[in-house]
Amino acid sequence: MENNSFKTLMWILLGLAIVAIGVFFLTKEKKPEAEENMVIGTANVDSIDIMKMESFPVQINVVAKGNLPDGCITLGDAKQTFDGKSDFTIRLETKRPIDDICSQALVPFERSINLTGATGLTKGTYTVSVNGVMKTFTLDMDNFINGTDPLK
Repeated sequence: MENNSFKTLMWILLGLAIVAIGVFFLTKEKKPEAEENMVIGTANVDSIDIMKMESFPVQINVVAKGNLPDGCITLGDAKQTFDGKSDFTIRLETKRPIDDICSQALVPFERSINLTGATGLTKGTYTVSVNGVMKTFTLDMDNFINGTDPLK
């Protein structure tokens, strides 16, 4: 009888160990892929919307919408440049693991990007381009505090 209790206890402990290992691997966060194992591309942007926040100074968000070509590709960085006059350019990147096999179905995306550099703009019309898709917005008044232009 004593031997059966020991065997039962051992089976229970073994079962708990297997469950614990399974839980560990299922809940373990996937480590981000190293940049050298990724292919960096450019997102296919179909449309953009420009949203002016009701704040002062005014904050500008650009919402880019499009489709990723397969299930392995994810959105990457949104790199912004401003020509110092009236044109903002945003390059919305994609990342894809080099060796992954992926579903070949379009995956819709929507990314909101805060337009850095909007604070400090003078009143006027500005153009934003995200991967070649362009739209304009207008500031009806200077967008800096205390009459001081932080860009000068």
